[in-house]
Amino acid sequence: MELVLKDNDSEFRDLCDEKELGWQSRAVTLLWNRRKKNFEDQALDTQKATRVRFTPEEKKYFEFYRGRLPQMCPEVFMKLPLRSVASDKLEDAPRKIFVDIGSAPGGMSKFLLTSLHWTKGHAFSLAPEDGGLEMRYHNPSLEFECADLAENGAYKRIASALESRGFKKHSLDFINLGVVIDVGQCNRDDDPYVTAKKSVEVCRNQFLLMLDFLKPGGSCMWIHSGSHLDTYLFYLNWLNRMFERLRVTNTLVPSRSPVYTIAENFIPGDSDAALKACDDFREFLLTHPADPSTPEIWQVNSVPLRRKVC
Repeated sequence: MELVLKDNDSEFRDLCDEKELGWQSRAVTLLWNRRKKNFEDQALDTQKATRVRFTPEEKKYFEFYRGRLPQMCPEVFMKLPLRSVASDKLEDAPRKIFVDIGSAPGGMSKFLLTSLHWTKGHAFSLAPEDGGLEMRYHNPSLEFECADLAENGAYKRIASALESRGFKKHSLDFINLGVVIDVGQCNRDDDPYVTAKKSVEVCRNQFLLMLDFLKPGGSCMWIHSGSHLDTYLFYLNWLNRMFERLRVTNTLVPSRSPVYTIAENFIPGDSDAALKACDDFREFLLTHPADPSTPEIWQVNSVPLRRKVC
């Protein structure tokens, strides 16, 4: 069995080679054990290989989504009735479509599709070989591909991929802007300027996708590092001008500091002020490349709140 896999699976073959060389990397060991377990299950029962195997730490986030978000924002995270094959063909059947950016290992997509019975999604995440997590949740209603949101112009490539798969502009009910430059990624960068530039580029790409694909009345969830409060307030000010309501929470995980901002009702009532804010924000993002050497552009010291923030 192992010889066959080595001949037909380059990733499995690379792991075998690393093991034979005696590389005692904890990451390689975990990946090796997980992949070996998946193939053992596949040999016994092909259905078992599609099961989600989150680590205890990753499971906390799925439980957070399932337990906290529907209570916090019931209008956004609405549970749909289970669909039958026949109901999928009905035009008036309730539907919810979404895009999950920074999706791996798949907790948010799993929450939306299995807990809320949403209709269809497309997920993007950084490839494991580039330092990202492995996407371990799979569903026939979810398409997935790798993407690096820290690359200049990544939003164009993702937009093209979405449109080629039938996701029209301004059609999404929900978009998760979930890419966070974490500690591990920071440690891989020799120059802190590089990390800062990546963080700015990630936000530019994510928000440009939101502006192009979220429909009026839709919602988004944006995750940002709590340690960068100045840039957080900068973007929060823009969101406040484009959405009816903002809700802010965190995961209460001491080891990490992501802040979750849920923005409800995009461009409420076709508001002229909100539409102008969208145009101004898009123009700003397109004309200001990621250059944290001028931090005054990406920081704010006060936020004139015009709507309710919970």
